[in-house]
Amino acid sequence: MANRRQPAKKEFLETDGDIAGYLKTKSTVGLSGEQYRILVETAGAGIAAVDTEGNYTYVNDKFCLLIGCSRDDLLFNPFGSHVHKDDLPYVMKAFLAGLKGVRQASLLEFRLLTGGGQCVWVHCNPEPIVMEGQITGFSVIIYDISDRKQLEEALLMSEERYRSMLDQMQDAYYEMDLDGNFTFATDSTAQRIGYSQEEIIGRSYRNFVPDEEVERIYNACDAVYKKGKPHKGFAHSFRRKDGSISFAEMSIDLSRDKSGNIVGFKFVSRDINERRQMEDELQRLAMVVHHSCELVNLAALDGKMVFLNGAAAAALGVDPHEAERFNIMQIIPAHLKQKVQFEILPLLVKGGTW
Repeated sequence: MANRRQPAKKEFLETDGDIAGYLKTKSTVGLSGEQYRILVETAGAGIAAVDTEGNYTYVNDKFCLLIGCSRDDLLFNPFGSHVHKDDLPYVMKAFLAGLKGVRQASLLEFRLLTGGGQCVWVHCNPEPIVMEGQITGFSVIIYDISDRKQLEEALLMSEERYRSMLDQMQDAYYEMDLDGNFTFATDSTAQRIGYSQEEIIGRSYRNFVPDEEVERIYNACDAVYKKGKPHKGFAHSFRRKDGSISFAEMSIDLSRDKSGNIVGFKFVSRDINERRQMEDELQRLAMVVHHSCELVNLAALDGKMVFLNGAAAAALGVDPHEAERFNIMQIIPAHLKQKVQFEILPLLVKGGTW
């Protein structure tokens, strides 16, 4: 967009009139030339026109205010001189394509440099000015979108911090779309199942769980979707990359976009392998105790019965399923009650053994 020699004032007025006439026929039929000029000058957006060399041929007061330059500073000078250098190739590509009648994008977003050297984010939708079948320039309505860009940047930074926090969680966090395909997974999620994050994203959860879990997980997610309420404490198994089976407990909640539309599900999952091993060990121990020939009786410190194994239940004549209805003092032989009450129980309360 090279500099162009400034034409005489009369030439500018004729060009300005041509632009006004063109725009008037496009969208303001019924207005006089003076009414149209007032409309353009008092518009809430910046309005400008450039010729085929990219030089300003018209600017309204709002555009001058936006860019911080006077009309005399702008007219017949190149529009590109006010475009940020990093955005200039993008704008020039659209400009040159427009001269050939090709629209690169319906809406251009780029940075303008003000007279004070500051950057202003704007968007515009260039429209060709056609005279006698030839493109003679472009008219643009320019809006300041700096506030929106600042908000987008703040949201992006917030999201990056959010993602960083998620990656530092010991619990796994991941998201899936409505088809059950992973859209996001933290590093802890990948480590837990033995895959890289790249190997997980885009794949269905069905690839990572045993066959018997597929329908259970589907039904749990379906219930969350239909009820709109999270599901907590959902225990399930999953298959690691090496083929081993592990266990986790997860909470399931809906994932929504910025407009509040449901786009999928988000999960927080906790490893419960140690808990499962402990539960299995307790179950094995319970089986041993239950079938032992020795009398095994568990009671709270206040003497309330908690558990009787088969041998103890038979010896005391108590149904093991009704043990909690009794106090130990009710079922022990009479000759042992004094010993239990004044010797054994006080010793146990102090942490001793008998």
